[in-house]
Amino acid sequence: MKSAQIQLGYTHLTAPIDGITGIRQIDVGNIIRPTDANGLVVLAQLQPISVIFTLPATSLPLIQRQIAQGPVRVLTYSEADRASAIQGTLELVDNNIIQTSDSVRLKATLPNPSNRLWPGELVNVRLLLNTRRGGSTTDSPPVQRGGGCNPVRRDEQDAGR
Repeated sequence: MKSAQIQLGYTHLTAPIDGITGIRQIDVGNIIRPTDANGLVVLAQLQPISVIFTLPATSLPLIQRQIAQGPVRVLTYSEADRASAIQGTLELVDNNIIQTSDSVRLKATLPNPSNRLWPGELVNVRLLLNTRRGGSTTDSPPVQRGGGCNPVRRDEQDAGR
């Protein structure tokens, strides 16, 4: 009886982090072992949450200069909510360049209030490397891109009269 109580004591599991569990990998009554590949359940941390993203390797010198000056801010926008951003901090730059894409991986940590970001979600990430003060700004709608614009020079207007 005492042996059974000791064995039962080993059945209580405590997660090392706060998070949310996914779909359980086993059912009640299954025998599990420490060497099982799938484990019991996947636990995902939501607060804080990490985002891993890539940038061109040509950006690496500028990123390294900003890191030397202090913490680098990261803004993350979910695909569904492009109006508001969650601000975090760049935690690390990977120690090698991905040769196939000539890019470097970066990892940022964000506070994730109200669990707005979700593990595996596609997000847009902006790395704030430079802030310009006192410049002129305009809304996006008046700005047009493309080669369709063909401005007429002042002297060409006068010649047409």
